[in-house]
Amino acid sequence: MPDSASVSPPFDTSLLSPGLFDRALRQMAETNRFGMVIMDAQGRVVWCNPAFTEKFGYSRDEAMGEVMLTRLVGAAMTREEVDSLARKRSQGEAGIDEFLGFTKEGRTKWVEVFSQPVLDETGQPTGYILSIDRDVSQIKLGQALEMARRTALQRLGEGAESETILTALIQGIEGVFPEMRGSINLLDSAGRRFRTAVGPGLPRRFMDGLRGAEISPDAGSCGEAAHTGRRVITRDIMEDPKWAPSRDLAALSGMRSCWSEPIRLVTGQVIGTFAVYSPAARLPSPEELEFLHQAAELTGIVIDRKRLDDELQTARKRAEDASLAKSRFLANMSHELRTPLNAVIGFSELISAGVFQQDTEKYTDFASEIATSARTLLALISTLLDSANLQQGTYQLEERIIDLKRVIDLCVAGVEGQARRRGVSLHVDWPESMPVLYADPGAAEKVLAKILDNALKFSPEGGDVYIAGQMADDGNLVVCVSDGGEGIPGHDVERVLEPFEQGGDASAYLARKYGGTGLGLAICHSLMQLHGGDVVLRSVPGEGTRARVIFPASRVIVSRYVNGGLGERPDGDAATT
Repeated sequence: MPDSASVSPPFDTSLLSPGLFDRALRQMAETNRFGMVIMDAQGRVVWCNPAFTEKFGYSRDEAMGEVMLTRLVGAAMTREEVDSLARKRSQGEAGIDEFLGFTKEGRTKWVEVFSQPVLDETGQPTGYILSIDRDVSQIKLGQALEMARRTALQRLGEGAESETILTALIQGIEGVFPEMRGSINLLDSAGRRFRTAVGPGLPRRFMDGLRGAEISPDAGSCGEAAHTGRRVITRDIMEDPKWAPSRDLAALSGMRSCWSEPIRLVTGQVIGTFAVYSPAARLPSPEELEFLHQAAELTGIVIDRKRLDDELQTARKRAEDASLAKSRFLANMSHELRTPLNAVIGFSELISAGVFQQDTEKYTDFASEIATSARTLLALISTLLDSANLQQGTYQLEERIIDLKRVIDLCVAGVEGQARRRGVSLHVDWPESMPVLYADPGAAEKVLAKILDNALKFSPEGGDVYIAGQMADDGNLVVCVSDGGEGIPGHDVERVLEPFEQGGDASAYLARKYGGTGLGLAICHSLMQLHGGDVVLRSVPGEGTRARVIFPASRVIVSRYVNGGLGERPDGDAATT
């Protein structure tokens, strides 16, 4: 037998006056700071206290008869979740659960609820008591942001595309408030239009309408927020004038209110907006506003991190490409240097050994080969020095007024023998009316000679090379050199203008076939940039290449002749030729 002292005596109501116990319980329930609800066996509200009506905005009359879990506190629960909870409570289990419900005005609220069945004499539930202990919305918001942050960083680490990362951010946040929708809208480089609009929970037509939209104070909540750099709250989209142009699109989304926060980089630059849409026409709570601010801030951090990662990847790729290009360059250069050096050494040894003692014609040929090889070596060394000076920024232009036709004639004369041997025809079209230029004649000759040499090198035997001069509408003087050679693959056109490049893998065979250092076009490009001009290539594999050497209008001198001679320099000093 248990010790009688340890057994609690039965509850004695004889000390209570009639009805005191019932009145005390009712008063305690009515004045309790927790929201309290009594439901019948079917889950309908049969009583609720003032704290509940205050928390959710419903009057007692409005709440009476409503099915609690599907219309009030647990309005966001799925049917399966409602049935599972009902089974637990019908089995006599009490417990604490978190519910997402809606206030009367449509505001979402996460609450912690203690529920307990009311059992009859047989142990069967005849109803339920619910006590809404506390609002846990802020905790849920913090958890959502943390989960979104972790997911975004994980996607970043996996090398995901920007849209995938932004989608993960929005979906993580929408998971906490399933009736609300989010969108991230990023500006173009000019900061005038939305370039990217990501909103996985919103209709495609609505999001398509945002992409390309110009920002302004009259361009909806997001357009105004991006334009002003300030938060914009729209209580009712259907009534706000700034939504008038896109109201029909907004109606597709089923959303009535929009709260938009600017997204900023760490520098403070506005790069877009983070928007939250609600199906109810309402204003956000202080907690929701703080959540909106933190979500926009998190998005800015993630975008900043993504840009840094992309820049690092690009820099790494450039470094790898540069390393590979320099390796190719060294391999090509060793071949380019070794060939003429072998010729110099070989013919010098033959002369030194007196192999052909009385045959002066042979020695004359040997001397000619030595001289040719030496000039080739000198040209290679000059190319290397030019490249080094251009990359270090120490190359100095020696500018004066020049007649570019004379420079072209020199370049053509230099390759006529090679063209004749290969049966390639050279065609020069240079109008008499073409003006003179203020430029470095040596640099101009290097550029045009290299472009012409390339055109001849890559032209098929019996082909044609065309050199033409023309004045562009913007006043630039353009020299066009065209060939009918093998051409350059599209993805390699820009690369061949970089140092050490002769095209990528697809055109590597050209380097093996034709030789070269891979510096020529890069030097041409740099020399023209020093003049404020450019070299532009257009090439079609199998059809040929067209190179445009562009001298800017600022270097064009319209009057060819002044006082019977070549014109003066722009600074007024007399010109020499």
